[in-house]
Amino acid sequence: MLGEYESMQSIYAITPTFVPKPIAWGTFQSNDNLHFFLCDFHDMDLELPDVDRFTARLAELHRNSTSPNGKFGYHLTTYNGILPQDNTWTDSWEEYFSNNFKRMVELEEAAQGPPSEEQKLLVSSMLEKVIPRLLRPLETEGRRVKPCLIHGDMWYGNAATDVATEEPITFDASAFYGHNEYEVRTMRPDVRFKFGRAYLKAYHRRYPIALPLEDHADRNSLYSIRSRLHDACLFHATPRFRQILIDEMRKLVERFPKGYEAPEMVDMITENEYRDTSLLKSLPTGIRECVA
Repeated sequence: MLGEYESMQSIYAITPTFVPKPIAWGTFQSNDNLHFFLCDFHDMDLELPDVDRFTARLAELHRNSTSPNGKFGYHLTTYNGILPQDNTWTDSWEEYFSNNFKRMVELEEAAQGPPSEEQKLLVSSMLEKVIPRLLRPLETEGRRVKPCLIHGDMWYGNAATDVATEEPITFDASAFYGHNEYEVRTMRPDVRFKFGRAYLKAYHRRYPIALPLEDHADRNSLYSIRSRLHDACLFHATPRFRQILIDEMRKLVERFPKGYEAPEMVDMITENEYRDTSLLKSLPTGIRECVA
């Protein structure tokens, strides 16, 4: 409860209309394993919030937030459901994401049981090849990632519309300072996530895709694997979620077998070329729509 209270406090300080005002948290005297969190009451319509208003608020949170020490992480442990995040402060986004990936892998194995040899190899390749290949370019050759305040569990089940104000509202946060694109992993074209491409496109009109631009779709896939790990941990009695995780990791490992030093790194789009019309036309449709 402390993690949620602090998370909501942090978000409320930046975008006070985007979350209920947090009031207090504590532990029951009669049961020290029972805790509570109090916040303002809002009558909410649980339909998907308006795409433009919602993405405007989310981009505002990311754009206007500042890490207190310029690092990635958070000052305490926060939880996705019952799953603790490794919020140890790091200087790079790659290191923060890798630490959390390792933490989630440990929790997944504890929940689902010993991994197969294939899963062990895939996890190793994710850490040694895929994560460096997709995240290191964000922070090399003069590029940097701003540590934005992230809600941390931004899916359609944690978003609604305030009936009184008709403004979007979110709740159940597990905050940290990270790459803003991690937040929108649940807006990938996947019917399971519901937000979908319209939300992703609207968000990136307000917060541009990070460079290298052509890695955007694969970064989104990488970030969504964190969600697959969460599913496999939380639904430990359902082996299907582990298989989905394995399938998604396999796709990225097969796509980037050589890791960070792969030849395709040579021709990355530069910042000056970011909005060049001819280059935009050469990009995959999903990325081009987000940028245009």
